[in-house]
Amino acid sequence: MRRYVQAQELSRLPLLQRAEVLDVLYVGYGLAVLALVFASYLIGAFGWLPHDPRAIDVALINAAPFTPGHLLGTDFLGRDLQARLILGIQAYFLPGLLAIGALLLVLFRVRAGERRAAGIPLAIAAATVAVPLAIALATPGKDFVLARNLLPALVPLLVAVAVGCTLPAARRIGAVLGVALVAYSLGFSAWASLSPALQRPDWDAVATTLGEPTTPRAMVTWTIGEASLRYYLSTGSFQARPSEGFAWWVGEVDFVSEGEAPPPPRRLLGLGFRQTAFEQVGRLWVRRYERAVPGLAPLRLRALRRARLGFRSNGALLDGIGPG
Repeated sequence: MRRYVQAQELSRLPLLQRAEVLDVLYVGYGLAVLALVFASYLIGAFGWLPHDPRAIDVALINAAPFTPGHLLGTDFLGRDLQARLILGIQAYFLPGLLAIGALLLVLFRVRAGERRAAGIPLAIAAATVAVPLAIALATPGKDFVLARNLLPALVPLLVAVAVGCTLPAARRIGAVLGVALVAYSLGFSAWASLSPALQRPDWDAVATTLGEPTTPRAMVTWTIGEASLRYYLSTGSFQARPSEGFAWWVGEVDFVSEGEAPPPPRRLLGLGFRQTAFEQVGRLWVRRYERAVPGLAPLRLRALRRARLGFRSNGALLDGIGPG
């Protein structure tokens, strides 16, 4: 009877008096994160971004946090990480709110043992996020905050969210949150599978656009894309590397870029080349340069690999060619 009376008296106390210090810290942290996410969502929704999230600056590749003008630094293409983070928050705002709602159920509608069961995966998730972030901050110029490094946090987070949604005390609220999260996940998966912008480049169409070589040529594109393009070409092309030390001579140079990249500087090709074609193939663009005068010209392979094509690293395919 004493325990019943004490429980009844405890339930009549205000929420702040009933909550433990750790509970208040959890809630305060969650509300702070929620406020930050909501503010970032509004900034992105109204277009108040510090920089264009797609703008590439090769002079500031992998800039460290707190670089002037770039609070969180830049990525491997020199794009502002703060602007890209704000833009990414827009896509995850709704599921983030639903997940936070499920975690709040863990804080307020569970017994101590159930709270500990949810706290273990939350601690694991926090560690998997904090470790690559700490490494990135401690080693300027290297980016460890990559999707593949943060994926281990997904499973423990899902476990904690599932605990909150399936608690007996959660009742209808937990069911609604769980159904909403499942519906959003299915819809997002369908959209990602059907959206043309998220599919792999159509290298078959690129190979058709390039066609058969009429002269020794080089095709400059993404390093990983070389293998796909070479698969669809029927010309016996091969990858060329500056370390091999050969002097290659060509009469045509084709640039395959992600998006509408600017024309390469004239010094990359040398005298005698002129642009003869520039067309879009899906999300890729093909820009062709051919010799305006008879004869071949030496290929500046090292310089071409540094051309701004919107890729992380460039490579070159050669066909109809032999070393000079």
